[in-house]
Amino acid sequence: MRKVCKNLNKRQLIKLKKRRKEENINVKKEQKTMQKMMKRKFKKEIKKQNSKPDEKISNMSRKKKMRNEIIISWMALIALLFRIGWIQFGMGSELQAKAYVQQTLDRSINPRRGTIYDSTETTILAVSSTVETVTVNPVNIKKEDKEKVAKALSNIFELDYEKVFFACRRILYGRSWCQCTREVRVAA
Repeated sequence: MRKVCKNLNKRQLIKLKKRRKEENINVKKEQKTMQKMMKRKFKKEIKKQNSKPDEKISNMSRKKKMRNEIIISWMALIALLFRIGWIQFGMGSELQAKAYVQQTLDRSINPRRGTIYDSTETTILAVSSTVETVTVNPVNIKKEDKEKVAKALSNIFELDYEKVFFACRRILYGRSWCQCTREVRVAA
C-alpha cells in the first residue's frame, strides 16, 4: 500500500483515507448493531426462561400438589380443633379448678402492731385486728348480672346496695377491680 500511496497524488490520497475511515466507521457500526442484536436475543431468551414454569421436581402435576397441600391443611385444622375440644371438654373441670386456685388467694399480713395507747396509756387509740377485704372485678361481670351480683354481695355481707352496685359498674384509676368493703366479719 505504501508503494501505491507514493504513486498517488494528494487528492487521491485524501480520498483513500476517507474510504478507510468510512470502512472503519461502517465496521464499528456493524459491530454495535451486532452487539445490540445479541443483547436483544439474550433478553428474549431470559424472558422465555422466566416465563416457563419451573422444571418439575417430581412427576406430580400442579393440581395434585395443590390438592395435597389443601388436604394437609385441613388435616392440621381438624387436629387443632380436636385438641381445643379435648382441652375444653376433656380437661375443662381440672383446668377450671386450677384457675380458681390461681385467681383466689388468701394473703396473710404478718406485722402485728399491737395496741396503740395515748400519752397517758389509759385510752386505746388503735388496735390490730384481722379483717377480710371483698373486691369486685367489673370487667368479669356481665352487664346483665351486675345488679344480681351487687344484690347478692350486699345481702351476704350486709353492705349498702347502692355502694356495691356502683363498685360493680365502674373501673377506677386504671385498675380492673374495685373494693366493696374492708371489714368483713366472718362467722367462725
